[in-house]
Amino acid sequence: MRAFDVDDGPIDPEGLANLAALCVDHDDERLQTVRNAAYLRWRYQAIPGFTYRQVRVGTAAAVVRRQQRRGIPELTIAELLVPPGLRGAASATRLLHRLAALGGGAVVSVMPTSRRVAALVAAAGFVRFNIGPRVFVRPVNLLRVPRLPATLEDWRFAIGDLEIF
Repeated sequence: MRAFDVDDGPIDPEGLANLAALCVDHDDERLQTVRNAAYLRWRYQAIPGFTYRQVRVGTAAAVVRRQQRRGIPELTIAELLVPPGLRGAASATRLLHRLAALGGGAVVSVMPTSRRVAALVAAAGFVRFNIGPRVFVRPVNLLRVPRLPATLEDWRFAIGDLEIF
């Protein structure tokens, strides 16, 4: 596998958290991980054996990791942060094309967290596969979760929520 050639730099948890706050869809009631600086630092900087990089184009950003999956080179987009509006959409489109070019292998994978981002991902040439994680849920405190999530559509996952755990 080639050396990691995404050149934008190491993870900046504070900068990503500020961008993530702009990307929150307050009308989306699905369960999701709060992407604050502490979480982003823990998830992408403090994990031994995994190297993540941050790539920014305009107002959009991604957290990526290069890996081999069953011998196939893959660039995983663990987080794709797209602010609302036309400027965010244009930045995300350029970012997705850049990541596809940087992939250097057979596959670039991403899990959009909203319908808006899914439309941008599809427009950039990504194809949806009807496969995915099998998630099992066991409620441990129903007082904190008023409604038990019954389907995957009740969650707002990014690959970073699921990829190595």
